[in-house]
Amino acid sequence: MFWRNFRNLVIHNGGIVSGQFIRANADIFEQIRKPFSSHMPALARGHRLQFFDHIPRSMATTHYKAAHWMTDLLIQESGARRGHVLAPESVNPKVMFAGPLVPRRLLIDGDDEQSLYMAEQGVADEA
Repeated sequence: MFWRNFRNLVIHNGGIVSGQFIRANADIFEQIRKPFSSHMPALARGHRLQFFDHIPRSMATTHYKAAHWMTDLLIQESGARRGHVLAPESVNPKVMFAGPLVPRRLLIDGDDEQSLYMAEQGVADEA
């Protein structure tokens, strides 16, 4: 939510920090600011939000690495039934794709019965 709030502050409020932004985001902002505290000012209502360009890139890299780790864990824990583009078929790194990749169903037989039921009901309701 911090990144959404950050974007909205810049887009809709010209980057001027509001009291609402401080209340919702001060804790996470301070964690991000901590390594740069000698030259990155704390949040102050009515002042422009100062943020260095390398911070969002660093955060994106961290999120990418975390997502990659979780994907690998999901593949391992599910016995390769989840977490890769060929799911629920087994992983075969030598597979060559001819043409566009057609996404498979998100929920399949054998998944949580309530989730599977709700997904199928939603499809039936739309039809």
